[in-house]
Amino acid sequence: MIGASKRYQDIIISPSRSIKSRVKFNGDTLLDDDKVISVSLNEIANSNESLTIGELNSAKATVQFEMPDNAIPLKNGVFSIQSGLLVDGEYEFVDKGTFYIDEIESSMGSKIVTVSGYDSIYRMNAEYEPGIKYPALLEEVIQDICRQCNITSAIDNIPSITLDGYQENITCKTFMGYCLGLMASSLRRMNV
Repeated sequence: MIGASKRYQDIIISPSRSIKSRVKFNGDTLLDDDKVISVSLNEIANSNESLTIGELNSAKATVQFEMPDNAIPLKNGVFSIQSGLLVDGEYEFVDKGTFYIDEIESSMGSKIVTVSGYDSIYRMNAEYEPGIKYPALLEEVIQDICRQCNITSAIDNIPSITLDGYQENITCKTFMGYCLGLMASSLRRMNV
């Protein structure tokens, strides 16, 4: 598991373990298990159950929590989820991703709030506006899409393929999927 100690990796597979979650809103407000009621993380595939190439898979997270007295601004906000495992008397936390708030639910008079958000692939729904000239190398196109969406790419071994142009009125996500298809690849999550 990325970012976890060897001891964490040994304990996580044991039959008896203690796990808790915490959530950080907008990079500065951390809610621990005293305020967090539930956390769910679901991988979202763009196709059916079969294996495909040229696909971008993203994740959706939903958090239910008790709003603290100092209300957290949620509209257009972000949250990150951390999963903690009790390791030798202390919780070791592993980052599970950053999510952009898309839905906010709360009951009138209740301090219980539910937010749902999507990972950085959510940003790729914008129309592609090239910042490079075509023809361009595939690597340049991927970097251009990532730059436009303000995300970083961890794609390695990009083949030396030249693209003559791009289709007008195409989203960054669709065009990135096309680029991945040229590489016979798929992608799971990109980073902020």
